[in-house]
Amino acid sequence: MSLLGAGVEGAVERLVARVGYRAVGVEVVTLEEALEALEAGARYARFDGVGPATLNGWVRVVKAGFPEARVGASGGVTAENVADYARAGVDVVVTSAPFRALPLDFTTAMGR
Repeated sequence: MSLLGAGVEGAVERLVARVGYRAVGVEVVTLEEALEALEAGARYARFDGVGPATLNGWVRVVKAGFPEARVGASGGVTAENVADYARAGVDVVVTSAPFRALPLDFTTAMGR
């Protein structure tokens, strides 16, 4: 199914119609895109590359209009700033930082 050229609203509406009861989530970069996606039926908006200071206000706007929506953050989330994202009110953080971290060597012992 091609969603090219459908715009955020059209793409979400087509996905919701296709997957039915399953939750549709959308990666967005602006508040306007998030609101458009949620209005069209998405249940999750993940902001990519938006800092915690900006998200602080955006999360409040999203939750005021769509209290059941889940809000996520990705792009730039690290161990050093994840608490800032949590304080901004997001429900989910996505990070690839562990894939760039130094290897960790550990042992697990199982016992009765």
